[in-house]
Amino acid sequence: MLVMKKMVPIAIVTIALMVSLLLPSYAANDDAWKDNTGEIDLTKKTATGTGCAWDENVLYITAGGDFTVSGTLTEGLVCVETNDKVKLRLNGASITNPNGPAIYFKKTEKSFITIMEGTENYLADGADYVEDTADAPLFSADDLEIKGSGTLTICGNFKHGIAGSDDITIENGNLVISAYEHGIKAGGTITIGGGNLAVTAKTGKGMKAEQAFVIEGGTAQVLSEQSEGIESKGPLTIRGGDISVTAKDDGLNTGAENNMDRGFGGHMPMMQDGEKGDFGFGDNMPESGMPPMPTRGEMPHGRWTEGEMPPMPPMETQDGGDHTITIAGGNIYINAEGDGIDSNGALVISGGNIVIDGPQNNGNGALDAQTGIDVQGGRISILSFVGMMQLPNEKPVIYAEVSKGKAGDEIELKNSRGETIVSHKAVKSYQAFVYTDDTLDMSSSYTVFKNGEAYTTTTPTENAGKGMLGGMPRMDGRGMKDRAFKNREREISVFLDGKKILFPTPPIIKNDTTLVGFRAILEQLGADVSWNEQTREVTANKEDLCIVLTIDSRIAYVNGKEHLLLAAPEIINGSTMIPVRFVSEQLGLSVAWNEAFRQVEITTK
Repeated sequence: MLVMKKMVPIAIVTIALMVSLLLPSYAANDDAWKDNTGEIDLTKKTATGTGCAWDENVLYITAGGDFTVSGTLTEGLVCVETNDKVKLRLNGASITNPNGPAIYFKKTEKSFITIMEGTENYLADGADYVEDTADAPLFSADDLEIKGSGTLTICGNFKHGIAGSDDITIENGNLVISAYEHGIKAGGTITIGGGNLAVTAKTGKGMKAEQAFVIEGGTAQVLSEQSEGIESKGPLTIRGGDISVTAKDDGLNTGAENNMDRGFGGHMPMMQDGEKGDFGFGDNMPESGMPPMPTRGEMPHGRWTEGEMPPMPPMETQDGGDHTITIAGGNIYINAEGDGIDSNGALVISGGNIVIDGPQNNGNGALDAQTGIDVQGGRISILSFVGMMQLPNEKPVIYAEVSKGKAGDEIELKNSRGETIVSHKAVKSYQAFVYTDDTLDMSSSYTVFKNGEAYTTTTPTENAGKGMLGGMPRMDGRGMKDRAFKNREREISVFLDGKKILFPTPPIIKNDTTLVGFRAILEQLGADVSWNEQTREVTANKEDLCIVLTIDSRIAYVNGKEHLLLAAPEIINGSTMIPVRFVSEQLGLSVAWNEAFRQVEITTK
């Protein structure tokens, strides 16, 4: 039995205090702590170097120094408490503590972890803690810096994998982290400069920073099973790296949380094991060379009894600070069931390759920013439902609604010369394809291919300001988003019994008549349809009813009887467009026009 469940003997505390009082002061020389070097053998419970003392299975370090740690310690921990800097070089170290953290930097000027080259290291805690000031196998009350070229696997069964009260900096190293709550949590700023990270969070965020989050490079694969992937309560900046995020809620998030669900139900399943998603730029996510994720089985939690509803995490409030998300480089892949990128400030993109497989519900969007989306460079490719999606401000964008978009579809965008600009393989169902980069020409046409066949030809549109593509305006404590779009303000939506019908070519209004793609509407209304190229006629048959419409003719026939149309059917961008009200009412449905949202609402009688 160990540790933290009992008070340390008074004699040991006295000895530790006496040792710390006798230590030389390093205040005059910031690097003097480096001269105190030692070797710690966890298996033999030995330690050299000033300020190290064992008490059963607990190693106390009370002086600044540079210590190499090796061996195996079960039911124990390393506890560091000093006013100086301390570096622990993990050299094949394995520490498991069922009652608290494995490495606990309780007090330091700064904490360092170096993962020695070619070594495998392991830290784990249990589901219950006695020491309530720490909440992760690797915890630091002060700034923590991690680097090296070896591998460190961390299993956080109590709450988090790596946690700290101040800043956490990861320079390099291979980190494999699984956690009950957050994978990495910092009370200050998280900075990732390099390394290979594989992070799995069961109930919390993959990585969460209370002040700011900066990613400069490295490879990060983040999975949040019930919450956001990467969250910063302040600004989030990405300048480089290969980042893959799969999240039940938002992929990238800043500011206050906005999902009332909190991740305990209602969302569709995410990417399956082994699927990485196609970046759409000629290859898949780069191989990281990371070790496989640890097999943990069902992670113990000790939070609630069987049959009870898990406690709801507290809602967090927004502090009104800077919540800007800035992306200036890197390869970023996001598979999210909440918002793909959700900024409670601005979203500024000046570089990088961004691929988003967005939500499968219209209550979220692939892009969502409180004060608008400013795209100055980079490439963005999106397959998503469109209910709450925003488009970049003053930026040419390809937008194409896709009927019955499903996992496995290959979407490809080609320019007028037949050159492929981007390809994107869907990992789940979607309603629309969205793409933008610096090369799009407002005067040129582009063709969207679906599974190798030309699906629709369109020209880029430009959003005049923040706004959503569809759905009700969003009221969630962050204000109503403006729905105005330059070159898109005349767009019409068509709903059948509350379900939106998608068309390859957007509906238009001619002579107060809404024209829509004939095949999509008639098949949704249950009619069998046919097209006669020679006579340019559309024929719809349903039970004992036959409707015939002719391109550029205002005369229609219903069971041979002539009807005069307000607007003639016509062909637009390769799509045959017909009057939606006429065919719907002839097929026995009710039709209403919602001017406020420019929607045709069809209902079965």
